[in-house]
Amino acid sequence: MIPGDEASEKELDTYLRKHFRFHAGKQISTPYRWLGTEQQQDVIWVYIEIPSSSDLIGSYLENSLLLDEFEDQTNLVSWSFQGQKKSYLFRKTQEVQQLSR
Repeated sequence: MIPGDEASEKELDTYLRKHFRFHAGKQISTPYRWLGTEQQQDVIWVYIEIPSSSDLIGSYLENSLLLDEFEDQTNLVSWSFQGQKKSYLFRKTQEVQQLSR
């Protein structure tokens, strides 16, 4: 992965759409706005924005990024909604998390 490289970011975007999903009720709301990436040593931060005007009750995230590749892979998702911030950890044994306010 080469941050800022258009081909690398397109490949990452394709992978991300397969392994990261936001569900609002029964609707899968995967359209998101790509903001970019940042690499720090062995960590790649991916920045996206998911527009949603609905309440988070019943909403959840699925995140299986690299979980099949690395046994100890942990993914951190920081979430901001209506001024409130939360963080969620995803592991091989916990790929889905319900969002809360």
